[in-house]
Amino acid sequence: MRLIKAVHIEHSSLLVDGKQVYTHTDNTAFLKGAYTFLEMNYIKFFKMDAPCKLATLASTCLDQNTPDIDFSGDKTAVLLATKSGCIESDIKHVESYRDPDQFFPSPAVFVYTLPNIMVGEICIKHKITGESACYMMENYDLSMMTSLANDLFAREKYRYCVLGWVDSSKDGQEAHLALYEKEIE
Repeated sequence: MRLIKAVHIEHSSLLVDGKQVYTHTDNTAFLKGAYTFLEMNYIKFFKMDAPCKLATLASTCLDQNTPDIDFSGDKTAVLLATKSGCIESDIKHVESYRDPDQFFPSPAVFVYTLPNIMVGEICIKHKITGESACYMMENYDLSMMTSLANDLFAREKYRYCVLGWVDSSKDGQEAHLALYEKEIE
């Protein structure tokens, strides 16, 4: 595999290929600020939970300023890993049952109670129709994820793979996404 671009979001900083392109001193305003900085025009962003926002911001960075690369369609796979999944949305959803005045949970919250929704949001935004998966793991195992991507490149007709880690919890938010291309022999 050949690395095309890498994006890291951590500690209210956005780095593309190791260079800091955006930072914000207020952790709670970082996601909205990064959205504005990237000049995204994706209104659905504001309805998303934090992991989906992180995944969408990072994937947008992978797509920006790469005019020779079109990773839409069925030639791209998306493989992500997470530790916390969608725990914040799960808690919000369960709490809605406890409130007698709001007993009927919101479908807008319920949709984000699946960890793989962040993979789906990337696929929807970038029109990716290839294989996609979200793995739950305690720590990011780059070796395992790279092995999965290499297997897809070997067995399937994929040209690209978005590979990475997205996690959001009370301990912090981070996203590490990379766009890889199959090496042509």
